[in-house]
Amino acid sequence: MTAKLSRLQYLNRHKQVGSANWRVAQLKTARLHRKVANIRKDALHKLTTYLAKNHGSVSIEDLNVRGMLANHKLAKIS
Repeated sequence: MTAKLSRLQYLNRHKQVGSANWRVAQLKTARLHRKVANIRKDALHKLTTYLAKNHGSVSIEDLNVRGMLANHKLAKIS
């Protein structure tokens, strides 16, 4: 899907801005962007629904990855 999006954007670069073909290419690109966004949103929704239904509690941890990599002892672990 992203390869198709990349190709559409590449082809759109060579069209004259404001022309009829440019508008059609813009619409196709926007439609594909919307489709990719909906697929990602759906996958995230399915994952969170699964977690909520099958697990009693969910914990979230905010990790400072840069700090962990700066500390050589922690960097070796991961």
